[in-house]
Amino acid sequence: MKWSSWWPSWWPWLPPGRDDFLAILFAIAIALAVTAAFIIGPRYVENWSPAGFGPDWRCIYIPSSDPICLKKN
Repeated sequence: MKWSSWWPSWWPWLPPGRDDFLAILFAIAIALAVTAAFIIGPRYVENWSPAGFGPDWRCIYIPSSDPICLKKN
């Protein structure tokens, strides 16, 4: 089946080719992979509790690790 047989005549651009469809599908796959990485990826939980150092410390809890604490200014 030729493109011109089903492509709308009012459309101002040429019909997309096979390479165009593959490029679009590749871009969609990359966008989905990046989105999944942000959603499923490691989550760094920021907690404002002092982890035993005192109220003038700010601690960030990282999964499978010890907390990282910084002194507030």
